[in-house]
Amino acid sequence: MEQIITLNQQDTFDDIVQRLQHAQSRHVVLVIPRRARHLQSPVPLRRLLRYAVDEGFDLTLVARDRRVRGLARDVGLCAVSSLRQAQAQPPRPLDGPVREQLYHRAFRLSPPMRPGDPIVPSRWQRVRGYLTLLAIGLFLSLVVAVLLPQATVVMVPFHYGLDTTFEARADPSVKTVDRENRYIPGRAVGVQVEGTMRLETTTEDRVADTKATGSVVFANRTEQPVYVPTSTLLATSAGITIRFETTEAITVPAGLGQNARAPIEAVEPGWYGNVAAGTINRIERPLGLPLYVLNDKPTTGGKNKTAKVVTLADRQALRERLKEQLTNEAYQVLQTQLRENEFLPPESLIVQVTEEVFDKDAGQEAESLGLRMRLEVGGVAFDGVAANELAAHMLSQKIRPGFTLQRASVRTAPTSVLRVEKSQTLLMNFYATGVERYTINTGAVRQAITGQTLARAEEIVAQQWPLLEPPQVWVEPPWYGRMPLFDFRIQVVVKEG
Repeated sequence: MEQIITLNQQDTFDDIVQRLQHAQSRHVVLVIPRRARHLQSPVPLRRLLRYAVDEGFDLTLVARDRRVRGLARDVGLCAVSSLRQAQAQPPRPLDGPVREQLYHRAFRLSPPMRPGDPIVPSRWQRVRGYLTLLAIGLFLSLVVAVLLPQATVVMVPFHYGLDTTFEARADPSVKTVDRENRYIPGRAVGVQVEGTMRLETTTEDRVADTKATGSVVFANRTEQPVYVPTSTLLATSAGITIRFETTEAITVPAGLGQNARAPIEAVEPGWYGNVAAGTINRIERPLGLPLYVLNDKPTTGGKNKTAKVVTLADRQALRERLKEQLTNEAYQVLQTQLRENEFLPPESLIVQVTEEVFDKDAGQEAESLGLRMRLEVGGVAFDGVAANELAAHMLSQKIRPGFTLQRASVRTAPTSVLRVEKSQTLLMNFYATGVERYTINTGAVRQAITGQTLARAEEIVAQQWPLLEPPQVWVEPPWYGRMPLFDFRIQVVVKEG
Protein backbone atom coordinates (compact mmCIF):
# COMPACT_ATOMS: atom_id res chain seq x y z
CA MET A 1 0.00 0.00 0.00
CA GLU A 2 1.27 3.48 -0.88
CA GLN A 3 2.43 5.94 1.78
CA ILE A 4 1.47 9.61 1.47
CA ILE A 5 4.06 12.24 2.44
CA THR A 6 3.00 15.91 2.39
CA LEU A 7 5.85 18.35 1.84
CA ASN A 8 6.22 21.92 3.07
CA GLN A 9 7.16 24.93 0.96
CA GLN A 10 10.53 25.18 2.72
CA ASP A 11 11.48 21.47 2.34
CA THR A 12 14.85 21.04 0.62
CA PHE A 13 16.08 18.00 -1.29
CA ASP A 14 17.87 16.75 1.86
CA ASP A 15 14.63 17.11 3.86
CA ILE A 16 12.76 15.04 1.25
CA VAL A 17 15.46 12.32 1.32
CA GLN A 18 15.33 12.20 5.12
CA ARG A 19 11.56 11.74 5.05
CA LEU A 20 11.84 9.01 2.42
CA GLN A 21 14.37 7.19 4.59
CA HIS A 22 11.70 6.89 7.30
CA ALA A 23 8.99 5.73 4.85
CA GLN A 24 7.30 2.44 5.72
CA SER A 25 6.43 1.57 2.07
CA ARG A 26 8.36 1.53 -1.21
CA HIS A 27 5.32 3.01 -3.01
CA VAL A 28 5.31 6.67 -1.94
CA VAL A 29 3.07 9.59 -2.95
CA LEU A 30 4.74 13.02 -2.49
CA VAL A 31 2.24 15.89 -2.20
CA ILE A 32 4.02 19.08 -3.37
CA PRO A 33 2.52 22.40 -2.23
CA ARG A 34 2.29 25.46 -4.45
CA ARG A 35 5.37 27.65 -4.59
CA ALA A 36 7.66 24.88 -3.35
CA ARG A 37 10.91 26.79 -3.85
CA HIS A 38 13.25 23.83 -4.08
CA LEU A 39 11.32 21.88 -6.75
CA GLN A 40 10.96 24.58 -9.42
CA SER A 41 13.71 23.30 -11.76
CA PRO A 42 14.66 19.98 -13.42
CA VAL A 43 17.86 19.57 -11.36
CA PRO A 44 16.32 18.66 -7.97
CA LEU A 45 13.63 16.59 -9.69
CA ARG A 46 16.30 14.60 -11.56
CA ARG A 47 18.24 14.11 -8.30
CA LEU A 48 14.99 12.88 -6.72
CA LEU A 49 14.57 10.36 -9.56
CA ARG A 50 18.16 9.15 -9.14
CA TYR A 51 17.63 8.63 -5.42
CA ALA A 52 14.33 6.79 -6.00
CA VAL A 53 15.93 4.48 -8.59
CA ASP A 54 18.95 3.73 -6.36
CA GLU A 55 16.83 3.04 -3.25
CA GLY A 56 13.99 1.21 -5.06
CA PHE A 57 11.15 3.73 -4.47
CA ASP A 58 8.11 3.94 -6.77
CA LEU A 59 7.42 7.72 -6.53
CA THR A 60 4.26 9.53 -7.62
CA LEU A 61 4.18 13.34 -7.35
CA VAL A 62 0.93 15.23 -6.68
CA ALA A 63 1.33 18.87 -7.78
CA ARG A 64 -1.33 21.49 -8.49
CA ASP A 65 1.28 23.54 -10.32
CA ARG A 66 1.13 22.55 -14.00
CA ARG A 67 4.73 23.66 -14.57
CA VAL A 68 6.05 21.42 -11.80
CA ARG A 69 4.11 18.46 -13.20
CA GLY A 70 5.58 19.09 -16.64
CA LEU A 71 9.13 19.28 -15.32
CA ALA A 72 8.64 16.08 -13.31
CA ARG A 73 7.32 14.18 -16.32
CA ASP A 74 10.17 15.45 -18.48
CA VAL A 75 12.77 13.90 -16.18
CA GLY A 76 10.83 10.62 -15.90
CA LEU A 77 8.83 11.01 -12.69
CA CYS A 78 5.14 10.10 -12.49
CA ALA A 79 3.22 13.34 -11.77
CA VAL A 80 -0.56 13.90 -11.35
CA SER A 81 -2.71 16.80 -10.25
CA SER A 82 -4.73 15.19 -7.45
CA LEU A 83 -4.35 12.66 -4.68
CA ARG A 84 -7.23 10.63 -6.08
CA GLN A 85 -5.39 10.21 -9.38
CA ALA A 86 -2.24 9.16 -7.51
CA GLN A 87 -4.11 6.51 -5.55
CA ALA A 88 -5.68 5.23 -8.74
CA GLN A 89 -2.24 4.67 -10.31
CA PRO A 90 -1.27 0.95 -10.34
CA PRO A 91 2.06 0.28 -8.58
CA ARG A 92 5.03 0.01 -10.91
CA PRO A 93 7.53 -2.85 -10.51
CA LEU A 94 10.71 -1.81 -8.69
CA ASP A 95 13.08 -3.85 -10.86
CA GLY A 96 13.47 -5.21 -14.36
CA PRO A 97 13.04 -3.15 -17.56
CA VAL A 98 11.12 -0.33 -15.81
CA ARG A 99 13.98 0.30 -13.36
CA GLU A 100 16.57 0.17 -16.17
CA GLN A 101 14.52 2.67 -18.21
CA LEU A 102 14.22 5.04 -15.23
CA TYR A 103 17.94 4.61 -14.51
CA HIS A 104 18.89 5.77 -18.02
CA ARG A 105 16.50 8.72 -17.82
CA ALA A 106 17.92 9.73 -14.40
CA PHE A 107 21.42 9.98 -15.88
CA ARG A 108 20.22 11.39 -19.24
CA LEU A 109 21.42 8.26 -21.02
CA SER A 110 20.28 7.05 -24.37
CA PRO A 111 19.18 3.42 -24.41
CA PRO A 112 22.33 1.30 -24.38
CA MET A 113 23.39 -0.23 -27.66
CA ARG A 114 22.73 -3.95 -27.61
CA PRO A 115 25.12 -6.47 -29.12
CA GLY A 116 23.95 -7.43 -32.57
CA ASP A 117 22.06 -4.16 -33.31
CA PRO A 118 22.73 -3.18 -36.96
CA ILE A 119 24.83 -0.09 -37.47
CA VAL A 120 23.51 1.93 -40.42
CA PRO A 121 26.36 3.89 -41.98
CA SER A 122 25.73 7.41 -43.12
CA ARG A 123 25.71 8.43 -46.73
CA TRP A 124 28.99 10.21 -46.23
CA GLN A 125 30.51 7.02 -44.85
CA ARG A 126 29.37 5.01 -47.87
CA VAL A 127 30.79 7.57 -50.29
CA ARG A 128 34.09 7.66 -48.42
CA GLY A 129 34.25 3.86 -48.51
CA TYR A 130 33.75 3.80 -52.28
CA LEU A 131 36.44 6.41 -52.80
CA THR A 132 38.82 4.50 -50.62
CA LEU A 133 38.27 1.27 -52.60
CA LEU A 134 38.88 3.11 -55.89
CA ALA A 135 42.14 4.58 -54.65
CA ILE A 136 43.45 1.59 -52.73
CA GLY A 137 45.64 0.27 -55.52
CA LEU A 138 47.20 3.63 -56.52
CA PHE A 139 47.61 5.22 -53.14
CA LEU A 140 48.27 2.28 -50.79
CA SER A 141 51.12 3.96 -49.01
CA LEU A 142 49.14 7.20 -48.70
CA VAL A 143 46.15 5.30 -47.28
CA VAL A 144 48.30 3.66 -44.63
CA ALA A 145 50.07 6.88 -43.64
CA VAL A 146 47.27 9.43 -43.97
CA LEU A 147 43.84 7.99 -44.71
CA LEU A 148 44.00 5.45 -41.87
CA PRO A 149 44.39 7.76 -38.86
CA GLN A 150 44.46 6.53 -35.27
CA ALA A 151 42.14 7.96 -32.59
CA THR A 152 42.11 7.66 -28.83
CA VAL A 153 39.11 8.00 -26.52
CA VAL A 154 39.66 8.29 -22.77
CA MET A 155 36.62 7.58 -20.55
CA VAL A 156 36.22 7.71 -16.78
CA PRO A 157 33.02 5.75 -15.99
CA PHE A 158 30.71 6.57 -13.11
CA HIS A 159 31.22 4.55 -9.93
CA TYR A 160 29.68 4.08 -6.49
CA GLY A 161 31.12 3.02 -3.16
CA LEU A 162 29.67 -0.15 -1.65
CA ASP A 163 29.74 -1.48 1.88
CA THR A 164 28.15 -4.35 3.76
CA THR A 165 28.40 -6.31 6.99
CA PHE A 166 28.17 -10.07 7.31
CA GLU A 167 28.91 -12.92 9.68
CA ALA A 168 31.40 -15.63 8.76
CA ARG A 169 33.17 -18.53 10.42
CA ALA A 170 36.87 -19.37 10.32
CA ASP A 171 37.21 -23.14 10.68
CA PRO A 172 40.52 -25.07 10.75
CA SER A 173 38.75 -28.03 9.11
CA VAL A 174 37.73 -25.96 6.04
CA LYS A 175 40.19 -25.84 3.14
CA THR A 176 38.35 -23.57 0.64
CA VAL A 177 35.84 -20.72 0.84
CA ASP A 178 32.26 -21.89 1.34
CA ARG A 179 30.20 -18.96 0.03
CA GLU A 180 26.81 -20.49 0.72
CA ASN A 181 27.48 -21.22 4.41
CA ARG A 182 30.02 -18.37 4.83
CA TYR A 183 33.00 -20.43 5.95
CA ILE A 184 36.63 -19.48 5.37
CA PRO A 185 39.78 -21.52 6.09
CA GLY A 186 41.26 -21.12 9.57
CA ARG A 187 44.33 -22.42 11.40
CA ALA A 188 44.72 -23.18 15.11
CA VAL A 189 47.78 -21.57 16.73
CA GLY A 190 49.07 -21.64 20.30
CA VAL A 191 51.99 -20.85 22.60
CA GLN A 192 52.98 -21.26 26.26
CA VAL A 193 54.34 -18.30 28.24
CA GLU A 194 55.31 -17.70 31.85
CA GLY A 195 56.51 -14.79 33.94
CA THR A 196 56.59 -13.09 37.33
CA MET A 197 55.40 -9.79 38.73
CA ARG A 198 55.42 -7.96 42.07
CA LEU A 199 52.80 -5.59 43.44
CA GLU A 200 53.20 -3.20 46.35
CA THR A 201 50.61 -3.69 49.07
CA THR A 202 48.65 -0.62 50.17
CA THR A 203 46.31 -1.85 52.91
CA GLU A 204 47.35 -1.31 56.52
CA ASP A 205 46.05 -3.42 59.41
CA ARG A 206 46.84 -4.35 63.01
CA VAL A 207 49.15 -7.35 62.96
CA ALA A 208 50.86 -9.39 65.65
CA ASP A 209 54.25 -8.03 66.71
CA THR A 210 55.71 -9.54 69.93
CA LYS A 211 54.93 -12.72 71.85
CA ALA A 212 53.49 -12.74 75.35
CA THR A 213 55.63 -14.29 78.11
CA GLY A 214 55.07 -15.50 81.68
CA SER A 215 55.43 -18.62 83.80
CA VAL A 216 53.46 -21.65 84.92
CA VAL A 217 53.64 -23.95 87.93
CA PHE A 218 53.78 -27.72 87.39
CA ALA A 219 52.48 -29.91 90.32
CA ASN A 220 53.51 -33.56 90.65
CA ARG A 221 50.80 -36.22 90.77
CA THR A 222 53.18 -39.07 91.61
CA GLU A 223 55.86 -40.05 94.11
CA GLN A 224 58.54 -39.89 91.37
CA PRO A 225 60.35 -36.87 89.93
CA VAL A 226 59.01 -35.77 86.51
CA TYR A 227 61.16 -34.22 83.80
CA VAL A 228 59.55 -31.40 81.71
CA PRO A 229 61.48 -30.78 78.45
CA THR A 230 61.84 -27.49 76.60
CA SER A 231 58.98 -26.69 74.15
CA THR A 232 56.40 -28.56 76.18
CA LEU A 233 53.14 -27.37 74.62
CA LEU A 234 50.51 -25.88 76.95
CA ALA A 235 47.12 -24.34 76.22
CA THR A 236 44.12 -22.56 77.65
CA SER A 237 40.88 -24.49 77.93
CA ALA A 238 38.21 -21.76 77.92
CA GLY A 239 37.15 -19.73 74.88
CA ILE A 240 39.69 -19.40 72.07
CA THR A 241 42.56 -21.83 72.56
CA ILE A 242 45.85 -19.95 73.10
CA ARG A 243 48.99 -22.09 73.07
CA PHE A 244 52.28 -21.59 74.89
CA GLU A 245 55.63 -23.38 75.03
CA THR A 246 58.11 -23.77 77.87
CA THR A 247 61.40 -22.05 77.14
CA GLU A 248 63.48 -24.04 79.68
CA ALA A 249 63.60 -27.66 80.81
CA ILE A 250 62.81 -28.35 84.49
CA THR A 251 62.39 -31.33 86.80
CA VAL A 252 59.45 -31.44 89.18
CA PRO A 253 60.56 -32.98 92.50
CA ALA A 254 59.21 -36.36 93.61
CA GLY A 255 56.21 -36.41 95.89
CA LEU A 256 52.53 -35.82 95.50
CA GLY A 257 51.87 -32.08 95.20
CA GLN A 258 55.51 -31.14 94.78
CA ASN A 259 55.82 -28.29 92.22
CA ALA A 260 58.27 -26.34 90.09
CA ARG A 261 57.98 -23.15 88.01
CA ALA A 262 58.90 -22.94 84.31
CA PRO A 263 59.08 -19.89 82.00
CA ILE A 264 56.71 -19.89 78.95
CA GLU A 265 56.18 -17.96 75.72
CA ALA A 266 53.16 -17.72 73.44
CA VAL A 267 53.41 -19.75 70.21
CA GLU A 268 51.91 -16.89 68.14
CA PRO A 269 52.78 -13.21 68.56
CA GLY A 270 50.17 -10.58 69.38
CA TRP A 271 48.02 -9.40 72.20
CA TYR A 272 45.94 -12.59 72.08
CA GLY A 273 48.77 -14.17 74.10
CA ASN A 274 48.08 -11.88 77.10
CA VAL A 275 45.85 -14.21 79.14
CA ALA A 276 44.62 -13.95 82.71
CA ALA A 277 45.95 -15.94 85.65
CA GLY A 278 44.50 -19.44 86.02
CA THR A 279 43.64 -19.90 82.32
CA ILE A 280 46.60 -22.02 81.15
CA ASN A 281 45.67 -25.44 82.49
CA ARG A 282 46.23 -28.08 79.76
CA ILE A 283 49.31 -30.01 78.67
CA GLU A 284 49.04 -30.86 74.95
CA ARG A 285 52.52 -32.25 74.30
CA PRO A 286 54.20 -34.50 75.32
CA LEU A 287 51.18 -36.61 76.22
CA GLY A 288 51.03 -38.57 79.43
CA LEU A 289 52.92 -36.25 81.77
CA PRO A 290 51.69 -37.00 85.33
CA LEU A 291 51.51 -33.29 86.20
CA TYR A 292 49.06 -30.50 86.85
CA VAL A 293 49.80 -27.11 85.28
CA LEU A 294 48.48 -23.63 86.01
CA ASN A 295 49.62 -20.04 85.49
CA ASP A 296 49.32 -18.25 88.77
CA LYS A 297 50.07 -14.93 87.10
CA PRO A 298 48.80 -13.38 83.87
CA THR A 299 51.04 -13.46 80.78
CA THR A 300 52.14 -10.10 79.41
CA GLY A 301 54.14 -8.48 76.63
CA GLY A 302 52.08 -9.61 73.63
CA LYS A 303 51.65 -6.66 71.27
CA ASN A 304 50.21 -5.80 67.87
CA LYS A 305 51.39 -3.15 65.39
CA THR A 306 50.08 -1.31 62.30
CA ALA A 307 51.69 -2.66 59.11
CA LYS A 308 50.95 -3.33 55.43
CA VAL A 309 49.27 -6.65 54.79
CA VAL A 310 48.29 -8.73 51.77
CA THR A 311 44.59 -8.68 50.91
CA LEU A 312 42.48 -10.80 48.58
CA ALA A 313 42.07 -7.69 46.42
CA ASP A 314 45.88 -7.47 46.11
CA ARG A 315 46.06 -11.06 44.95
CA GLN A 316 43.25 -10.55 42.42
CA ALA A 317 44.75 -7.32 41.05
CA LEU A 318 48.19 -8.94 40.66
CA ARG A 319 46.63 -11.98 39.02
CA GLU A 320 44.78 -9.85 36.43
CA ARG A 321 47.80 -7.64 35.66
CA LEU A 322 50.20 -10.51 35.13
CA LYS A 323 47.64 -12.45 33.10
CA GLU A 324 47.08 -9.44 30.83
CA GLN A 325 50.82 -8.88 30.41
CA LEU A 326 51.51 -12.52 29.57
CA THR A 327 48.53 -12.63 27.18
CA ASN A 328 49.92 -9.63 25.29
CA GLU A 329 53.34 -11.26 25.14
CA ALA A 330 51.77 -14.46 23.83
CA TYR A 331 49.86 -12.51 21.17
CA GLN A 332 53.09 -10.89 19.96
CA VAL A 333 54.73 -14.31 19.73
CA LEU A 334 51.75 -15.70 17.80
CA GLN A 335 51.93 -12.75 15.37
CA THR A 336 55.44 -13.87 14.37
CA GLN A 337 54.08 -17.35 13.62
CA LEU A 338 51.39 -16.17 11.18
CA ARG A 339 51.71 -16.97 7.49
CA GLU A 340 51.41 -14.43 4.70
CA ASN A 341 47.93 -12.82 4.55
CA GLU A 342 46.89 -14.47 7.83
CA PHE A 343 45.20 -12.52 10.60
CA LEU A 344 44.68 -13.40 14.27
CA PRO A 345 41.96 -11.38 16.06
CA PRO A 346 43.04 -10.68 19.67
CA GLU A 347 39.46 -11.36 20.81
CA SER A 348 39.77 -14.95 19.59
CA LEU A 349 42.49 -15.86 22.09
CA ILE A 350 41.68 -18.62 24.60
CA VAL A 351 43.78 -18.19 27.75
CA GLN A 352 44.24 -20.99 30.25
CA VAL A 353 46.20 -20.56 33.52
CA THR A 354 48.24 -23.72 34.07
CA GLU A 355 50.26 -22.57 37.10
CA GLU A 356 49.84 -19.79 39.67
CA VAL A 357 52.04 -19.38 42.77
CA PHE A 358 51.85 -16.43 45.23
CA ASP A 359 54.68 -15.84 47.70
CA LYS A 360 52.33 -14.52 50.41
CA ASP A 361 48.91 -15.50 51.69
CA ALA A 362 46.07 -13.07 52.32
CA GLY A 363 46.44 -11.47 55.76
CA GLN A 364 50.21 -11.82 55.92
CA GLU A 365 52.34 -8.81 56.70
CA ALA A 366 54.26 -7.77 53.57
CA GLU A 367 55.40 -4.64 51.75
CA SER A 368 54.86 -6.35 48.40
CA LEU A 369 53.25 -9.43 46.89
CA GLY A 370 54.87 -11.66 44.25
CA LEU A 371 53.29 -14.01 41.71
CA ARG A 372 54.65 -16.55 39.23
CA MET A 373 52.21 -17.61 36.48
CA ARG A 374 52.23 -19.88 33.43
CA LEU A 375 49.67 -19.58 30.62
CA GLU A 376 48.66 -21.59 27.57
CA VAL A 377 47.32 -19.20 24.91
CA GLY A 378 45.63 -20.37 21.72
CA GLY A 379 43.55 -18.87 18.93
CA VAL A 380 42.30 -19.25 15.36
CA ALA A 381 44.03 -17.40 12.51
CA PHE A 382 42.13 -16.86 9.26
CA ASP A 383 43.19 -16.31 5.66
CA GLY A 384 42.74 -12.64 4.64
CA VAL A 385 42.60 -13.52 0.93
CA ALA A 386 39.76 -15.95 1.59
CA ALA A 387 37.96 -13.30 3.67
CA ASN A 388 38.26 -10.84 0.76
CA GLU A 389 36.90 -13.46 -1.62
CA LEU A 390 33.85 -13.98 0.58
CA ALA A 391 33.45 -10.19 0.98
CA ALA A 392 33.48 -9.75 -2.81
CA HIS A 393 30.71 -12.34 -3.06
CA MET A 394 28.63 -10.49 -0.46
CA LEU A 395 29.19 -7.11 -2.16
CA SER A 396 28.33 -8.50 -5.60
CA GLN A 397 24.76 -9.08 -4.39
CA LYS A 398 24.31 -5.28 -4.13
CA ILE A 399 25.58 -4.35 -7.62
CA ARG A 400 23.33 -2.03 -9.70
CA PRO A 401 22.30 -2.97 -13.29
CA GLY A 402 25.09 -2.22 -15.75
CA PHE A 403 27.79 -2.02 -13.05
CA THR A 404 30.54 -4.47 -12.07
CA LEU A 405 32.47 -4.84 -8.85
CA GLN A 406 36.12 -3.82 -8.95
CA ARG A 407 37.78 -6.77 -7.22
CA ALA A 408 40.96 -4.83 -6.48
CA SER A 409 38.94 -2.31 -4.46
CA VAL A 410 37.49 -4.89 -2.03
CA ARG A 411 38.64 -4.46 1.56
CA THR A 412 37.36 -6.33 4.59
CA ALA A 413 38.20 -6.67 8.27
CA PRO A 414 36.55 -8.27 11.29
CA THR A 415 34.76 -5.74 13.50
CA SER A 416 34.10 -8.13 16.37
CA VAL A 417 34.48 -11.74 17.42
CA LEU A 418 31.05 -12.97 18.39
CA ARG A 419 32.16 -16.26 19.95
CA VAL A 420 34.56 -19.16 19.74
CA GLU A 421 32.56 -22.28 19.01
CA LYS A 422 33.47 -25.91 19.52
CA SER A 423 36.31 -27.39 17.46
CA GLN A 424 37.96 -23.93 17.57
CA THR A 425 35.55 -22.46 15.01
CA LEU A 426 35.63 -18.66 15.16
CA LEU A 427 32.39 -16.72 14.48
CA MET A 428 33.15 -13.13 13.45
CA ASN A 429 31.32 -10.07 12.19
CA PHE A 430 32.98 -8.52 9.10
CA TYR A 431 32.72 -5.07 7.49
CA ALA A 432 33.51 -4.96 3.77
CA THR A 433 33.88 -2.08 1.31
CA GLY A 434 34.36 -1.93 -2.44
CA VAL A 435 33.68 0.06 -5.61
CA GLU A 436 31.18 -0.73 -8.36
CA ARG A 437 31.94 0.84 -11.74
CA TYR A 438 29.76 1.19 -14.79
CA THR A 439 30.75 -1.41 -17.37
CA ILE A 440 31.74 0.11 -20.68
CA ASN A 441 31.62 -2.04 -23.83
CA THR A 442 34.63 -0.65 -25.69
CA GLY A 443 33.52 -2.34 -28.92
CA ALA A 444 30.17 -0.54 -28.77
CA VAL A 445 31.97 2.77 -28.15
CA ARG A 446 34.19 2.30 -31.25
CA GLN A 447 31.23 1.37 -33.43
CA ALA A 448 29.17 4.34 -32.22
CA ILE A 449 31.78 6.98 -33.08
CA THR A 450 33.40 5.53 -36.24
CA GLY A 451 33.64 8.24 -38.93
CA GLN A 452 32.16 10.98 -36.70
CA THR A 453 33.68 14.39 -36.17
CA LEU A 454 35.59 14.88 -32.96
CA ALA A 455 32.86 17.11 -31.49
CA ARG A 456 30.13 14.65 -32.46
CA ALA A 457 32.14 11.72 -31.08
CA GLU A 458 32.53 13.49 -27.72
CA GLU A 459 28.79 14.23 -27.69
CA ILE A 460 27.82 10.61 -28.44
CA VAL A 461 30.12 9.23 -25.75
CA ALA A 462 28.90 11.74 -23.14
CA GLN A 463 25.25 10.98 -23.89
CA GLN A 464 25.31 7.20 -24.11
CA TRP A 465 27.62 6.33 -21.20
CA PRO A 466 27.55 7.68 -17.61
CA LEU A 467 30.92 9.30 -16.99
CA LEU A 468 32.48 11.11 -14.05
CA GLU A 469 34.40 13.43 -16.38
CA PRO A 470 33.90 14.66 -19.96
CA PRO A 471 35.47 12.23 -22.44
CA GLN A 472 38.80 13.08 -24.06
CA VAL A 473 38.98 12.42 -27.80
CA TRP A 474 41.89 13.11 -30.15
CA VAL A 475 43.09 11.84 -33.50
CA GLU A 476 46.46 11.51 -35.22
CA PRO A 477 47.25 13.31 -37.45
CA PRO A 478 45.44 16.26 -35.81
CA TRP A 479 44.50 17.93 -39.10
CA TYR A 480 42.31 14.96 -40.06
CA GLY A 481 39.56 16.21 -37.73
CA ARG A 482 37.38 13.07 -37.82
CA MET A 483 37.30 9.64 -36.26
CA PRO A 484 38.84 6.84 -38.35
CA LEU A 485 36.64 4.95 -40.77
CA PHE A 486 37.69 1.63 -39.30
CA ASP A 487 36.85 0.96 -35.66
CA PHE A 488 40.00 -1.09 -35.08
CA ARG A 489 41.94 2.19 -35.51
CA ILE A 490 40.13 3.62 -32.46
CA GLN A 491 41.61 2.93 -29.06
CA VAL A 492 39.23 3.22 -26.10
CA VAL A 493 40.98 3.73 -22.74
CA VAL A 494 38.85 3.24 -19.62
CA LYS A 495 40.35 4.84 -16.51
CA GLU A 496 39.36 4.60 -12.88
CA GLY A 497 38.02 7.74 -11.24
